[in-house]
Amino acid sequence: MICPCENCICMSICRHKRYLVLFEDCTILKKFESNPNIIEHRLNEKIILLEKVLQPSKWFIKTYHESNDLLRIESK
Repeated sequence: MICPCENCICMSICRHKRYLVLFEDCTILKKFESNPNIIEHRLNEKIILLEKVLQPSKWFIKTYHESNDLLRIESK
């Protein structure tokens, strides 16, 4: 799986955006993860990859509860 941000020229700008604003502004990212704000339906692998590639300054991933299968996006 490849993150669309990996070779994007806008990456330096998007790195400093809030999580939901990323998906509002980028149609490519919306296709990559179609449920960015629905915890139960969000694809963890894609969000983990996005965080790894983008290295965001405004948000980070945190485990939602002990089972580690749900992630929560938190603001910095």
